[in-house]
Amino acid sequence: MAAGLMAVARPLVSFLYGGGEFGQQSVDVTASALSWISLGMAGYALQNVLSRAYFARQKGKVPLAAGAASILVNVLLCMALALVLCLMLPLTGCGKITGRYRVLETLDTQSFSIGFRDGDYVQYYVEAALKVLAADGTVQRLAMQWFGEDRTSFSKDINALEKVGAAASRTLLLGADTDVFPMSYEENGSYAGFDIDLAREVCNRLGWELKVIPIKAENAYVELSSGNIDVAWGGLVLDNEEGKYETLSPYLSNDIVLVTLADGGAKSLRGLKGQSLGVTTETKFMNALSSNEKLMERFDQIKRLTGGSKALLDALTNREVDAIIVYSIALAYYG
Repeated sequence: MAAGLMAVARPLVSFLYGGGEFGQQSVDVTASALSWISLGMAGYALQNVLSRAYFARQKGKVPLAAGAASILVNVLLCMALALVLCLMLPLTGCGKITGRYRVLETLDTQSFSIGFRDGDYVQYYVEAALKVLAADGTVQRLAMQWFGEDRTSFSKDINALEKVGAAASRTLLLGADTDVFPMSYEENGSYAGFDIDLAREVCNRLGWELKVIPIKAENAYVELSSGNIDVAWGGLVLDNEEGKYETLSPYLSNDIVLVTLADGGAKSLRGLKGQSLGVTTETKFMNALSSNEKLMERFDQIKRLTGGSKALLDALTNREVDAIIVYSIALAYYG
């Protein structure tokens, strides 16, 4: 029976559990565990036979002592295994699989938000349009298109635009970081992404035109106060602790993650020893890495690449680097 169970372990697990989040790797690991467990069936069957034999010969103390010893050995082995796992888990976790990629560790969590000049009426119209778009399902549709799920947190009010009145025609100057795929990015001379599409929908509701101007988050205040842009919105993590401008509540959280290839890449932090890492030229990714000195010391080489998340994922897929640091939303799109 044990041999038969080992033989059918993989197809049995695949039939019972395979599909959805329970992918091929999960099937392989579970089938392997079932195969090893099945080896114990021979010992279990032998124990029953021998126990009956000893009881039949009026020697019940022998199976009793053997059973007690078995329990003691199991307890000691379980404690030893638990100790080993506690010590090794931080270094040997297999990570979460996302399509072709493996997330080894989350280095930081950030939130995207939208910034306006203090007291500018543009904020009230944009905020009202966003509430309507969230209420009528437009935000959810765009989120599903770009992220595969809706993780946004916009307030909803289908009548919000009626409350602020009609908006005068104008061109909305939108400052966006165009290296943050899939929030906002440039491709073939045009701009796209979740934030860009959502901004177009806002302008459509208000009867405005949209003009995208590339900026970086650290320059948001300067660009807003100088009048170069009307709104800082598009893959921007805004640091407005001094209250120099108005911001809407963060509408989407996003992780900065350390990633390898699911097929052939390192499966643990320990496996990164002596390998190469790709990061973009943006300081936030290097800051996330440098905050973990032990992790940083594992890499033999750190390559700074231009072109944002797409360039990093291309470099990893082509095995030009062994690991990369990217946004989790970009990984979900490409994975």
